[in-house]
Amino acid sequence: MTLFSKVALDVGMNQYVFVAYRQATATIFLAPFAYFLERVESVHIRSLRGLAKVIGVMVCMGGALIIALYKGPPLNQHHLTLGETHTVASHIDVASGRDWIKGTFLLLAANATWSLWLVLQGPLVMSCGSNLLLTTLQCLFSSLQSALVALALERSPNSWKLGWDLKLISVAYCV
Repeated sequence: MTLFSKVALDVGMNQYVFVAYRQATATIFLAPFAYFLERVESVHIRSLRGLAKVIGVMVCMGGALIIALYKGPPLNQHHLTLGETHTVASHIDVASGRDWIKGTFLLLAANATWSLWLVLQGPLVMSCGSNLLLTTLQCLFSSLQSALVALALERSPNSWKLGWDLKLISVAYCV
């Protein structure tokens, strides 16, 4: 999913438009199944499975912090844009150490709040009755919110056009 997202953004797709399309597509795909399937994420810390989830999250966050705080030479990152390979550093300035640390903590905070939302969905789903309906409604409101932000920040109609190319494939695949 990350690879397709990166390729779509590299070929010129606006990031806000991408998120709006992705959320709208998820809503469209989930809506027909909203009454048939159910899903919930819960963590029972006293069980072996719950403990494994918590330890897995801590190991992943620790690894992300180690990578962010490591003071070594910058990695030589390459990416592909329409058959042409070149380094990222040729297009953007190398970010300062403070930006890496700030970005890492923002990413960890985003992941932690998303995980907390998934755990808090348990009691909400119990009162709602249909897990998938709740997820579909979440996607619907997210698509409305992201579409409004995208419309406010990207007003060019060309940015909203999807053709039979990598942009369409990445939006469909990232659902």
